Amino acid sequence: MWKQYSYIEHRVQGLQDFVDYIFLEVLFRAHEHPAEELLAVVDEPTKKFLLEVKEYKFYEQLCKLYDGCKSLDDGKVKFLRTAYCNNNQIERLCRKEIKPFRFEDLLKVYKGDEDWKALLNSLKKFCNDLYTEHVNLKTFQVRYGTLSEYYKTLVKNDSICHCCGIGSVLTEDNAPRDAFDHYLPKALYPFVSLNFHNLVPTCYHCNSSYKRESDTLFIKRGRKETQVKAFVPFLKGEASSYEIYVNVEMTTCYKREETKIEDINVICSCPEYPEECDNWMRVYKIKERYTSYCHNLESLCLINDIIEMSLFNPDRARMEIQKMERNLNIHENFLLAPFARAVFKSLGKAI
Repeated sequence: MWKQYSYIEHRVQGLQDFVDYIFLEVLFRAHEHPAEELLAVVDEPTKKFLLEVKEYKFYEQLCKLYDGCKSLDDGKVKFLRTAYCNNNQIERLCRKEIKPFRFEDLLKVYKGDEDWKALLNSLKKFCNDLYTEHVNLKTFQVRYGTLSEYYKTLVKNDSICHCCGIGSVLTEDNAPRDAFDHYLPKALYPFVSLNFHNLVPTCYHCNSSYKRESDTLFIKRGRKETQVKAFVPFLKGEASSYEIYVNVEMTTCYKREETKIEDINVICSCPEYPEECDNWMRVYKIKERYTSYCHNLESLCLINDIIEMSLFNPDRARMEIQKMERNLNIHENFLLAPFARAVFKSLGKAI
C-alpha cells in the first residue's frame, strides 16, 4: 500500500457479522444437530431473514452447505474454524503474527478425501457468490446498505489510488465506482470475501493489470515458499502509520526524448517496514510502473519544460521543483520531483 486507508464504520460491515454467524455458529456446528433442518438451528432474526431470501440461490447454497457440514468430524470442524478465524484477522496476518490458510492448504490436509474436496469447493463457491451476487439482493441491501454506498463514504473525494499512488479511482462525485481489490485474493483466501478490512478501493491497473491474484502473504523463491509481512491496508486513525520514500537515479546523462527506460532507476524505501515495502513493490510491480511513469511522454515533456526554464530563469526552475516537493501527494509529485532532481544531477546542473 502506497498509503493506508482510514477505517470507517458503516452499516454494510454488518455483513461480516452475519457471515461470521453463518459460518461459526451454523455451518461449523451443523454436526451437533444432524437431525435438524437449517431453519431450526438459527436465531430468530436470521430465521426471518432467511425466509425472505428462501426463493434465491443464496438460501439453496446455504442449505446444501449445512447438510454437507453435518457429516464433518470434530477434527475437521476444528480445522475449518481455525482457518476461518485466522484468515479473517487481516492485520495480524499482515504482521506475520499468525498462520494463514490458503484454499490449497485446506485441500492438502485430507488429500484423497473426495467428500472433503467437494465440501471445500462448495464453501469457496458460496464465499465468492456472497461478494459477486448475494450482496446485490434487495433483502441484503435493505438490511445492510450497498457496497457502492460504503465505497463513496470511504473514498470521499480522494481520487488517488492508495495501492500505487499514480493511478486514480472514481470518487463520491461519480455515479459508478471502481472495484474493491481483495487485498488477500478471494481466489486464494475465500473466507475473506466480505471482510471489510480486506476490501480496498483500487485503480484498474492495480486490480486487473498487475496485482490480480498475486499472493500478498507468500513469496516464492524457486521451489521454496516463504510467508512475508505486508502493509496493513487500513488504519484506525487519520494518518498513515508509515511513509514510503522514493528516489530516482539516472544511470546516464539525460537525453530528452532519446532517454531510454533503462536509463531511469527508481528506488523505494520504508526504513521502519523494509519487508513490507519490498513485498508491496513485488505485488503491485511498483518498480516497473514507476519507471514507466517517469519515461512516459507527459513526464518527459514536463522535465523538458523545467530544463528550458532553467536556461533563462534558474530561480524559477528551482522554485518549480521545490513546489513539487512541497506538494508530494498532488499529480504524482512524489515521483516527478525526485526524477527532476535526478535529471539535473545527470546534466551536471545544480538546482
